[in-house]
Amino acid sequence: MELSENAKIALDFFRKKAQTRKDEDANIIKHVLTMSDIDHKQFRELIQQMLSEANVVLHFHPFRFDQNGGLVAEGLLKTGLYSSQFKTLVSNGSLSPQPGGKRFLWEDKLFNQAYSQIQLETCDRPKYGALNLIPSTRGPAPRFGCCFFSLKTQLSSRCRFTFGDSSIIPEECGTIDEFDSIVAAILKESFQKEIVLNRKSLRPPELYRLFLSIYQNSSEAKKWDKNHRSLDQYIEAQIHSEVDLSRDIESLHIDQSLKATKSGKTLVQLAQKHQIPIIWISELFIRARDVPRDFRGPKMIELTEKIAINGRINPAVLEEAYRNAKEDREYWKDWESYDNFQQQLKLMWHILVRFGQSH
Repeated sequence: MELSENAKIALDFFRKKAQTRKDEDANIIKHVLTMSDIDHKQFRELIQQMLSEANVVLHFHPFRFDQNGGLVAEGLLKTGLYSSQFKTLVSNGSLSPQPGGKRFLWEDKLFNQAYSQIQLETCDRPKYGALNLIPSTRGPAPRFGCCFFSLKTQLSSRCRFTFGDSSIIPEECGTIDEFDSIVAAILKESFQKEIVLNRKSLRPPELYRLFLSIYQNSSEAKKWDKNHRSLDQYIEAQIHSEVDLSRDIESLHIDQSLKATKSGKTLVQLAQKHQIPIIWISELFIRARDVPRDFRGPKMIELTEKIAINGRINPAVLEEAYRNAKEDREYWKDWESYDNFQQQLKLMWHILVRFGQSH
């Protein structure tokens, strides 16, 4: 599919911006590799292999309701497209898809006004995902959804990447062919803090061995925890392209707890229709007694008492809570508004990601 003129303008701007940092980033990379006794040429070759193989992921909750009153999963099945919040009016992050809104203004700055003059209803603006550089069964940015699409690697050329969430307008950014700023940020964090994308005890030599383990199956390489979940640290990807489910999806990953739910069954239909392989992820759950009051506030205890089923919370329980709230005003009246109740459910998902168990 041909890139829109707006996408071309945006990606060209990002590429040129990354090039202005090239010398600075190259010096950081060279310094860390030298101090860590890592062969520069071999490391560069490994990075190129990683970028050709790592998938961009789109997280979502299939049981949220879109602007038409249907499930997100139903909207995906109907349209065959993954659209931005400017069309769906659904977000698992910041929702403000109107001219002058918070997201509109930061996208204006982020994308150098490439999309600012286009009618919102006729423009499918960038979609937000994350690069699965260190593969995890729950994806690289699970805070944004219990399910995810893994995109074919060809779409990486249509992405702009940032080291961290784009809402803070990070300086470390680039494209798949101008990625040094992200590499430098990863190495710098590893060298100074011994942590990378919320994975601890990763000095540069260990990080290098981890990458070898993932991408070259080295028998002596460091093994990694594939069940690791990172709530706040990820390499964000902004996809400047249409995402067609029949053409662009490599696999669909669904939490097992949704197998018998309406949204889960709809996703199975979607996968069959578009011939997408399904990978069922082990259920993520937390026992009601284990929900903390000091992570997303004491109100989470009250919410737990309201929504827990058989003493536990998982994505299927959240689906039930969203459905009950939509159908019955009495269900959420103690939370002041329907929107506020939905926000509390979003925070409960954060608790699941941070403290939940899987089996």
